Amino acid sequence: MKALKIYLFAALAVILMSCGGSSMNPVSEKIQGPLGDYFEVVDRDYKPNSGKVSIEIKRIKEGFPAPWMEGMEVGYYGGYFEPLFSVEYQDADGNVLGKDAADIAFEEDELKAIAALNVGESATITFDCYEKDVKKFKVSSTFEVHMESSDASSASGVEVIDADDLDVIDSNDLESTSDGTSSSSSSSSEDWDAVLDSYESYVDQYISFAKKAAKGDMSALAEYPSLMSKAQELSDKLNNAKSDLSASQAARYARISAKMVEAAASMN
Repeated sequence: MKALKIYLFAALAVILMSCGGSSMNPVSEKIQGPLGDYFEVVDRDYKPNSGKVSIEIKRIKEGFPAPWMEGMEVGYYGGYFEPLFSVEYQDADGNVLGKDAADIAFEEDELKAIAALNVGESATITFDCYEKDVKKFKVSSTFEVHMESSDASSASGVEVIDADDLDVIDSNDLESTSDGTSSSSSSSSEDWDAVLDSYESYVDQYISFAKKAAKGDMSALAEYPSLMSKAQELSDKLNNAKSDLSASQAARYARISAKMVEAAASMN
């Protein structure tokens, strides 16, 4: 075990040193995603140091996208909002070398500083840089407003809605179609089946990631991009799911949520 820890620390040192050296420049000042109308990247040379690079972000427009409202604060609880940024590293030919994304749990202070900027002011956001030969980068963004809070949200950073608050399809809400089968008056429940599949996959991977991170297992770093991809997939499917849940779907949702809550509680 001691030898393994020494090896992990040595490997980490190699990774951190590999991102030092030459400078990099933004592909464009434009930030992709919903925050691109409000912020831009300051165009200058950026030099990684000890596996980190701090990218300067400048505000170009007041406010944030709807449903943000004046007075809201940065955070992941109900009534708070998350203005998040990610970076894609490229070599001189534009080939993607790696990616990293800000996490509200670790970069909250930097994100608050960026959110508080006036037009024309700038602040930095720090990203991990584990790649060699980085010459260019581009910045993207996501934005989320948390309208409700829950204990599970504060534990995992993932909003978990109480199953009692979900709209469930009642048998009286079903109507017969011309071929004698039943259908929802709103839309097919297949959207929610896809959401629940993505939700369960995300929860399973999140639990695995959190356990490894809590133990200092550096293999968790390799899982982070996939975890963020599953989170985006889940978000997209939530946007497409407009019908109510069936009773069986609500029960499945409750089971998945309970798994997340139990895992979060066991790691506290």
